[in-house]
Amino acid sequence: MNSYIVRNSDGIYTVYFENNCIYTRKFVAESWSEPKAIASDAYKNFSLIRSCEGEPLILYFDKCKNLFIGSSDKPHKMVLRASSEMQSTLQIDGILNGSSLRLFYSRQTLGEKYITEQHRREDGSWSAPLTLDTYIPENNLTKIINIENNYILFYSKKVPEQQIGYREISSNNISEFKLIYSSGYKINDYSLAVTEDEIHIAAVVSTFRTNKLIYVKKNSSGISKANTLYEGPVKLCHISIQNSKIIIVFSTPKGNSRIISFDMGASFKRAENTEAFVLSKAEFTDYTKQVADNFVASELITDTGIAYKVKMCPFIKDYENNEIERLKKEIERLKKR
Repeated sequence: MNSYIVRNSDGIYTVYFENNCIYTRKFVAESWSEPKAIASDAYKNFSLIRSCEGEPLILYFDKCKNLFIGSSDKPHKMVLRASSEMQSTLQIDGILNGSSLRLFYSRQTLGEKYITEQHRREDGSWSAPLTLDTYIPENNLTKIINIENNYILFYSKKVPEQQIGYREISSNNISEFKLIYSSGYKINDYSLAVTEDEIHIAAVVSTFRTNKLIYVKKNSSGISKANTLYEGPVKLCHISIQNSKIIIVFSTPKGNSRIISFDMGASFKRAENTEAFVLSKAEFTDYTKQVADNFVASELITDTGIAYKVKMCPFIKDYENNEIERLKKEIERLKKR
């Protein structure tokens, strides 16, 4: 995923890739600030460092394929020199805890791809690469979720059916893989809404005949039976919890639709058409407390893949509408001069 949105105590930021450059903007007074460049001549597959303080930090490869960490207001530092272990074409995710940096990336051995962990210790030295699992290294299938400053790594693997699951990450330990959903068919996309005690997942599964939109919930009682909510040419899906309702938005060739549950996943209403636009998603990290009676999501819906064109979000209004309103106010201000 090449666009991110972060909400922390300092405000709301977006980080995105455009014209071989990585930019950031801040959401101020109901509109996005002018873009600030973080890195130029960078590779497209940068990633956000999970850190709850200040402006967003990013991991990116420079044109020499060295791995750097930096932000728009701090000097950039080289993390690792170019090597065969870390290829610039691969997605790398990172977590920063104090001065300790933990990386997760894909490594290929004898034709098999593995998700690998490597971390920089407090003294600046690096651990040896640790192979965690077999892995499907597609960007939209790997997600790091922050819950109360604890991190959960979600990813997909094939053993032989395709599975989606997660590992809990602490400063000293990485848990075993915990399964949420598996399918004998290909999982094209999935989306998460994670609270302190529940995981809600919507997934797009491609069968021989058609695609299916699937919903699964995991809590202290176990994993629910997979509920097929829609059958047809589904492309992408997005799940969120808003005001104690589960809202799933999905795209088809005919437009966007949504399905709502008013009882936290026990039942769902019929699919209904919703706003027409080209649905895309930006990864969302929220360091404020996410609660089910407010807003919970791991992604935000965007239009045409630009992270600041946010749709269907209660705390970020549509960018284009904001711009229109801003221009109207500016015209009125000029008329009064």
